[in-house]
Amino acid sequence: PIYDVHQRHHGGHCCPHRGYHAVTAPKEAPNAHRTSQPTPPVPTSATPGSASAPSGSSPSGPVPSAAPPDPAPPDPAAPDPETPGPTPLPPRRFPALDGLRALAVFAVVLTHTAFTTGRYERGLGGSAFARLDSGVAIFFVLSGFLLLRPWLTALATGRQGPSLRVYFVRRFARIYPAYLLAVVAAFLLLPANRSAGIGDWVRHALLVQIYQPGHLRAGLTQTWSLAVEWSFYLCLPAIAAAIAWVCVRRWRPGGILLVLAVLALIPVPWELLVVRAAPALASAGLWLPAYLGWFAGGMALAVLRVELDRDGDRAYPWTRRLTELGRYPLTCWAIAGLAWFVALTPLAGPRSLEPGTAAMTVTKHALYLVAALALVLPAVAGDSPAVQALLGNRVMRYLGEISYGVFLYHLLVLDAVMAMLDLNTFTGDLMMVLPLTLALTGLVAAASLRWVERPILRWAHRWRPSSTAEAAH
Repeated sequence: PIYDVHQRHHGGHCCPHRGYHAVTAPKEAPNAHRTSQPTPPVPTSATPGSASAPSGSSPSGPVPSAAPPDPAPPDPAAPDPETPGPTPLPPRRFPALDGLRALAVFAVVLTHTAFTTGRYERGLGGSAFARLDSGVAIFFVLSGFLLLRPWLTALATGRQGPSLRVYFVRRFARIYPAYLLAVVAAFLLLPANRSAGIGDWVRHALLVQIYQPGHLRAGLTQTWSLAVEWSFYLCLPAIAAAIAWVCVRRWRPGGILLVLAVLALIPVPWELLVVRAAPALASAGLWLPAYLGWFAGGMALAVLRVELDRDGDRAYPWTRRLTELGRYPLTCWAIAGLAWFVALTPLAGPRSLEPGTAAMTVTKHALYLVAALALVLPAVAGDSPAVQALLGNRVMRYLGEISYGVFLYHLLVLDAVMAMLDLNTFTGDLMMVLPLTLALTGLVAAASLRWVERPILRWAHRWRPSSTAEAAH
């Protein structure tokens, strides 16, 4: 999730999860119609932030000279007065993404509560409750958008990319401290985990519990997506480097989208050739390659946003059309709803935990991606006042801030609520269990945000590497 996912880079989770204009080409470049004002000449003898003394002078005044000094040779490292310098893109925040996080985590809590109370298989709406696991797709799309955007911004402006050390420190600070607290609480408080051994503690502490079947412990089964998220964090710098290489370190949206299209297609052969064809890798359906399409969709939205920030009205036609679509949130939400309703059909596989065919799995993931993109698009492009009012208000933003804690702790609280009501698994009234679970989880998540997450995130965003070179990134 995933979350922050991530909007303050963040990242955005993100995650659980918590982002600039470009250098225009010289006249001889292909895109000669995109012009900018040239930067003034910079004296080669001056250092940044200081003035250079005139030639032949001293601090006490001019020194007579019989002949003028020879002109200094040109400095090859000095900027060309005729070449425009890097222009930063305008800083942006996306408050509506917090509201989307809140909706996504509500969907996750609802689907898990419905499963625990047996509502998947009895009463009306079983399929709808089961398909609310699509909230995870929203988290992954948000992570792809928010985390790749700084690298794309650097590529679009000709500047240095993010410092890897700063990036990893902030990602670690965003998800790990609260996650470790949830792991400790689950192992110590839930009776079902009394048999957990040192291997279970180590696997969950290292976020590698998904790489063998049967290692997700009670109260922590939802953390499979955190393990996927963390593996995406580890791979993202390599993805950004591949994009820069393909584009020859220039802003080429077409080349970037080509790389992302390849990533988006990886889940198909992964499902066919690995998950289905290798029984020894039974848990491979929970690994990062199975969900790269969702991350790639978010990264494609980051390309859209950076192109709009870079060139505005001169952006490529496809970006203007998507922006126009984003100005009509009802249309986008209708597209999301249609994709989600199709996912309720047998085309997307069974609603229980029984595995469907490879075609069903691929179809479900594709439908979830369409729904997630349609929900996120108006929040990052189009500048719709309705979207900002509904999803970017103070209440929704706060709910988005605590969404990571809600995601982490809701199964622990759900287990406690079921015990408090003396209910067995697959029994109970959803409309009684859900409000209690949401209320108590919200309190725990708010406490976690105030006393665990925020203090550590503040430190992480103040931290800089000791190396001057690294800090300059």
